[in-house]
Amino acid sequence: MNALITRNYWSKKLFYLLTTIISLFFCEAILGQAPNIKTDSSFALFTAAGAISNTGSSVIWGDVGTYVGEYTGSQTVIGNIHVADSAAAKAAIDVMAVYSYMSGLSCDSIIDTPFGDSLVLVPDRVYCLTSASALNGKVILDAKGNSNGIFIIKINGALTTNTNSTVILKNSASFCNVYWQVAGAVDLGVNSTFKGTIIADGAISLLDNASLEGRALTRAGAISLYNNNVVGCNAFGESLPILLLSFNVHSVGKNTQLNWATSSEINNDYFTIQRSDDAILFQDILRIQAAGNSNVINNYSAFDKPPFNSETYYRLMQTDYDGNTTFSKIIAINFKSSLLFTVFPNPFKNSVTFVMDIDSEKLSCYELQLFNTMGDQVMNTMITEPLTSIETNNLCPGIYLYKIIAHNETIQSGCLISK
Repeated sequence: MNALITRNYWSKKLFYLLTTIISLFFCEAILGQAPNIKTDSSFALFTAAGAISNTGSSVIWGDVGTYVGEYTGSQTVIGNIHVADSAAAKAAIDVMAVYSYMSGLSCDSIIDTPFGDSLVLVPDRVYCLTSASALNGKVILDAKGNSNGIFIIKINGALTTNTNSTVILKNSASFCNVYWQVAGAVDLGVNSTFKGTIIADGAISLLDNASLEGRALTRAGAISLYNNNVVGCNAFGESLPILLLSFNVHSVGKNTQLNWATSSEINNDYFTIQRSDDAILFQDILRIQAAGNSNVINNYSAFDKPPFNSETYYRLMQTDYDGNTTFSKIIAINFKSSLLFTVFPNPFKNSVTFVMDIDSEKLSCYELQLFNTMGDQVMNTMITEPLTSIETNNLCPGIYLYKIIAHNETIQSGCLISK
C-alpha cells in the first residue's frame, strides 16, 4: 500500500514537472522568441533550391549561397560564397526548420493589407497578415528602448514592397531582431529599403536600387539582384557596420587634409571628425554629411588647422539616422613647416582644387599654369584663396601638366588627369 502511495506521489510530481516544462516552452514561443536560424546566421542571401543572379553593380555584406542552383553575376561579396557544398547543405536544413518553427507561432495581432502608411509595431509580439500583402510608404518598428526586442511578422502569401517604401527602426530596434515569414515570393520595389530577416517560400527579387538590411533566405526559389545593397548580420546576430575602405590624413603645411572612402552605406547620416592631443580625450571639430544609402564608392575630404605644435590624433565617428555610432582607427600625424600644395581630386572631371598653407595677403604672388601633352598652355589663372577650386569643364579628357609659379620661379609641378 505504501509503495502504491509512493508511486502515485512521484507520478504526480513527474506530471506536474512535465506540464511546467511544456508550458514554459510554449509560453516562449507565444511571446515571440527569436527564431534560431543556426548556420543561416552568417548568410545575407541563401536559397535551398534556386539560382542566384545579379545584374548591374551590387554589394553584399555577408555570405551568399545556394544548395541547388547556379551562381551568376559580378556582384561584390564581402563574405564567402557557397554553392552546393557542405555549408549550403546545412543551411538548407536550417532554413526549412526555421520556416516550420515560424509556421507554428500563434498570432497576437492581425494587420490589414496593404500595410504601411506609418503603421507602428512594438516588439515581442507576433503580427500576421492573412493574405498576400503590399507595403506602402513606411512601417515603423519601435523597440521602446529595448535593443533586444524581437519583431515577428507572418504573411500568408507573397510580399511586395512598393517604390520608395521603407521599414524604419526606432528607439534601439535592430534589423537583426526582425523576422518576416513570407508564404510565397518576395519583390522588393525600386528604391525601397527593407529591414529584417526574410524567411520565404518562393523566389526573392530585389529590384533596381532596392536595399536590404538583414537577410533574404528562401526554402524554394531563385534570388535575383539588380544594383542592390545588402547588409547582413554577423554570426552573432549583430548588424554589420558601414564598410570604410580607407581613412588617412597628411599634412599640408600646418594644416591637415583628411581623406576617407566607403564602398557602401546604409542609413549613414553624417561623419564627425574628432581631434585629440593625447589620443584619449577627443573633441568634435568638423561634421560632414554622408551619402545616406549608397552601393557605390564615395570619397570624402576635409581640412583642419590644429592648435597643437606636436603630434595630433584624429579619428572618424560615423552616425546612423537612428543615432548609433561607430569609430574608425586613430591616426597620428606630425607637422612639417615647409610649404606644400595639395591638388585633388586627381583624376578630376568638372573641377580641381588647390590647397596651400600660406597667408592670404601673399596669394596674389601665385600663378597656376596648365599644359597639355603637346606643350600647349591651356590655362593660366591666379590662385586667390587658401582653398581654390578651378572649373575644368572646357578641358578634354587626357593628361595635363601643371606648374605653380611664384616670383617667376616654379615652386611645384605635377601631373593631372582629366576624365
